[in-house]
Amino acid sequence: MRRSEGFNHIGDPSFDPSAGGRILLPLECFNPLSGDDPCRRGAIGVADPVSLHWRYYVKVSAASARKLMWVEASPDGRLVWTSAADDLLAFAASEVNQRNAGPDGALRPVRRLRGALEGLPNVSGGAFWRGRLLLAGQSGRRFEVNSVDLSDGSARREIQLSLAGESEGLATVNFAGGVLQWQVMPRLDPFPPSYLRPTLLSFEPRQGAQRP
Repeated sequence: MRRSEGFNHIGDPSFDPSAGGRILLPLECFNPLSGDDPCRRGAIGVADPVSLHWRYYVKVSAASARKLMWVEASPDGRLVWTSAADDLLAFAASEVNQRNAGPDGALRPVRRLRGALEGLPNVSGGAFWRGRLLLAGQSGRRFEVNSVDLSDGSARREIQLSLAGESEGLATVNFAGGVLQWQVMPRLDPFPPSYLRPTLLSFEPRQGAQRP
């Protein structure tokens, strides 16, 4: 994969229960020196959920998204969500299949919520909770989790923190006393990191809110 396509980075993955269960892996090229994405396109990799053995990958059309930092399967298993610039995109989960596997093939979105991410920090991960799509992201030291209503693209802020580091993925799972798990990685530039090693932040719903 790295030699043939250049993909060298996996973002925030997702479990998709279709096809007997599979792990969806957002693939991109990343140059840590420049922060650029030399491939100018992304792909969705598919792995076995038990052994984690590689199965195949499906490219995303370059016109749709120039890189994939995260993917999240919808609760009904019909769509795979990600983002491109200020837009939220959804691909048909049924099209992520062996027939469309690379090096040929190019997925195109079946839904696009234009401008849904305008004004939000750069998105690094997503997870569903009670029908809303939760999105983790950061802008400098401003770390946020926002939730999006996918019926109209409206967003509201759920969590805001001031941290030094790098926002990573989200997951909704009961663990460590919370139901929402947010990974933060240490990063030295431009501030000393808030956490010296990879850290999982665990959150509970606000008082009166239902657990997922």
